[in-house]
This record gives sequence, structure tokens and C-alpha cells, in this order.
Amino acid sequence: MGPPVPAGVEVLGLLPRDEGLREAIGEVLPEGSEGLVAIFEGVSDTEADATAARIVGPFYQALPTGLMVQSLVRPDAMPTGADLAEAVRRVTQGEVLGPDGRERGAARAEDGA
Repeated sequence: MGPPVPAGVEVLGLLPRDEGLREAIGEVLPEGSEGLVAIFEGVSDTEADATAARIVGPFYQALPTGLMVQSLVRPDAMPTGADLAEAVRRVTQGEVLGPDGRERGAARAEDGA
């Protein structure tokens, strides 16, 4: 059996042209969303409600999927856990470009950039 990450990425590549595979994965995706919400929130699967699974689950699915692809393309540039935590903090606090990023962005917008 080969490594799971390349196999997972290979499956993603098959989805656009394999309707049966797409349907099979689509059927279990909601359960995966619930499971990921439970894991990330440190609760049991029964505590992850349908709304959280529907809204936050896909976000949580995007993280490992993107990291999986990145690990194959640039394994030497993988973010650390601290990097990911800082990224989420910056995005949620509107500080992607740093604490003064909004001012710089606003100044460029006023200049017509």
C-alpha cells in the first residue's frame, strides 16, 4: 500500500471525471464535516450540530486538503502549527498584512491603486 497523501490527491484528481466516485464521496462528506468539527472543537461527534457541520465543516476540510496538496508540491515549505494559528488569527482579526494593513490598503485605494 502506498502513502495516504499521494493517494488522497490522486482521488481528488479523479473526481471531475468519475461520477460514481463523486457521488460516493459526496454521500459521506457531511459525516466528515461533523467529525472534523468535533475533532477541532474537542467534543464528541454527537455534540457537533448540523449547522456547525454545514458552515464550519467545509472550512475545516479545506485546511487538511490544502496542506495535503502543499506537502506534495513544496514539502520543505510546510507551515508549522504556530504559522497556521497565526494565519487564522490574522484573517479573523482583519490583519492579514499586519496590524496596520488596513491603513496601507485604504491608502492605496484612495490613491487609485
